[in-house]
Amino acid sequence: MDREILFESLVKNGIDFFDQAIGEIEKNPKYSVIHYFAGLEILLKSRLLLEHWTLVYDEPQHANPDKFIKGDFRSVTFDESIRRLRTITKTPISMDAERIFCRLRDHRNKLVHFFHPEYGPKASQEVVGAIVADACRVWLHMYRLLMGTWQDLYVKFDDQLTTLNTKMLRLRAFLQVKYDAVKPDLEIGIKRGATILECPSCGFVAATFVNNFGAITETKCVVCDDVASQLAIPCPKCSTGIAVYDLGQGTCAKCHTSIDIDDLINVFGVKQSPKEEMYEPAHAYCPNCEWVEQPTVVPYQDKFFCLICLTVYDYIDNCMWCGELNAGDMSNSFLDGCVMCEGRYSKED
Repeated sequence: MDREILFESLVKNGIDFFDQAIGEIEKNPKYSVIHYFAGLEILLKSRLLLEHWTLVYDEPQHANPDKFIKGDFRSVTFDESIRRLRTITKTPISMDAERIFCRLRDHRNKLVHFFHPEYGPKASQEVVGAIVADACRVWLHMYRLLMGTWQDLYVKFDDQLTTLNTKMLRLRAFLQVKYDAVKPDLEIGIKRGATILECPSCGFVAATFVNNFGAITETKCVVCDDVASQLAIPCPKCSTGIAVYDLGQGTCAKCHTSIDIDDLINVFGVKQSPKEEMYEPAHAYCPNCEWVEQPTVVPYQDKFFCLICLTVYDYIDNCMWCGELNAGDMSNSFLDGCVMCEGRYSKED
């Protein structure tokens, strides 16, 4: 089995699906969504293949090289591929990126399994604009992986990816039209004291505040309608505010100091030594992002929130099977387990 040949074929196939999807958006939005997700899924699996071919299998323990070459196997699910990329390849796929990827997946599933009249050949500009917005969001995150995090691995595809990115930038003209239409209102809001932020999804300075919970702020973009949460933390060097969207990472725009999850825990976490008498853990694991390297849910005001995905919880509790502290409802944890265990069911034959 020549892994490099398989890898190259998979990447070219994924790029081809993306290219096909771009050309179909206006005339055939239904197939554009289907092909766009196919391209996304293939490129993510190509990174797993590069790590080890068995990771493309739904059940790696049953991997068979002969069947793999023939394509006679059940491949890894989309959700599991994201998990393996994070845990095995240590790829920093943000929760925002995963949410956007999954939204495209859900659209694709509805179109494949159910009829949706709005996505017919004569789709409205509103529907086309929504597809373009999702496409731009997905590509923004995918391009950052391919030309950033994975750049050394995908360097031979630079020309094809650059060409594809150019086509996406032209497609972004749909969003530019909407931004130009709302820009005067945004400028009026800024003059009146409103804070308008850059949207992490589409890149336009068009994200307005819709909710606030202490240091956690929720914004909604008036261009692409994306809702995102961010955590504000002062830069440890120059005190300039750093916006952390997810994965516990951020960079100061003024002095370029980077912060990570350990910095966030130092600021928001409970300062308590295990050597203290009557010590009780105060940090819990998060069932939403399932970050297992350390407990990232900390007490905040009268609630709890995760420093990785910024999910807010009303309470935390111990798993009734393994005893680990988790956020959210643990009433079924004896059987179903938690982030750190599989519960009683895992012991049954």
